[in-house]
Amino acid sequence: MELSIWQEFQDQDFMVLGISNQSIPDLQSFIQDQGITFPVLHDVSGVYGDYNLPGGQSPYPRDFIVDQQGTLQYANTEYDPGTMTMIIESLLAPSPPEQRTVLAELFGATWCYFCSWASAAIDSLAQEFGPDSLVVLEYHFEDELAIPEGEARAQWYVPEGFEVPNMWFDGVVNVVGATSQVYEIYRSHITERISVPSPLHIELEIAADQASAKIRVVDTFSEAGLKAYFVLYENDVGGHHYVVRDILPTEDLIIHSVGDSVEVIRSLEFDSLWQPEQMGVAVFVQSESTKLVLQAAQELLAPHLFAPGDANGDGQIDVADVMYLINYLFIGGTSPDPVAAGDINCDDAVDVADVMYLINYLFIGGSPPGC
Repeated sequence: MELSIWQEFQDQDFMVLGISNQSIPDLQSFIQDQGITFPVLHDVSGVYGDYNLPGGQSPYPRDFIVDQQGTLQYANTEYDPGTMTMIIESLLAPSPPEQRTVLAELFGATWCYFCSWASAAIDSLAQEFGPDSLVVLEYHFEDELAIPEGEARAQWYVPEGFEVPNMWFDGVVNVVGATSQVYEIYRSHITERISVPSPLHIELEIAADQASAKIRVVDTFSEAGLKAYFVLYENDVGGHHYVVRDILPTEDLIIHSVGDSVEVIRSLEFDSLWQPEQMGVAVFVQSESTKLVLQAAQELLAPHLFAPGDANGDGQIDVADVMYLINYLFIGGTSPDPVAAGDINCDDAVDVADVMYLINYLFIGGSPPGC
């Protein structure tokens, strides 16, 4: 361990800790005889026993490798320097840069003629770049689709003399107005922003009534005053897409160093006039001091609004769903909408196994549908 592991990696972001339950004199003698220079901890509280490996041939040694996030990556009761070196090298290798998902915030209005040009351009660009590269939010200003939170955000960006259309990319690149060249103008800014790696990774998960964002620092940054924003938006609202319906309460983030992480959860509530199946959730982290958006993510609600097993979409799980699936699979009937509603056993396929699973649940007391 001393020569093949510690001496090899001690100058990197790596540490070896020994744990021993020997007496202090025996431990000191062992350290001196073996020429050990890495820290060795004397166990007086039974920690050594907590690291027992069932089935091990010998209690010595017990080798463990824990990664930068505290996850156990290796455990063995036999000293295997070759495997340990390979794992340590892979953990110390530089991670690929985190892809930035650009946030495009368009402030417009139904009464604004040139706003339609801006909307059409960003809608096309959203299709071109895809949801993993571009998040679009459309705030309406002084019209029937406006909400107080959206107009307050407009004033936060531009306290006086706000004009529409008004586009902000990642909170720091501003384009006011729109011409026939607006598509190319927007595209160039998006391309430039995507080329800048993000220091954050956001994992967004959606349930029918809540959104959870796991935010992790993957690179250094200097911005302060970070806040997490959750935004509900709706598509196909009078021909408009990405219309902001609600900005949920923000969350102050206390994350600074690589490896720091936090999970933020928000409940989702819907107005009776909204169409949840046309809606999505956007999450982004923004600095209050510089207004820079460090990272963004989005997820549509539709895939999370169905009940697994409700193949015909009538809100109930019964024999009618069995017949619906049989009709779909063998007689060319209409597919479940969404198709995942028919994936009753959660194997990412809709087939006869799902029919049998549902029959077993309904008539023999089997496990309920769902993952």
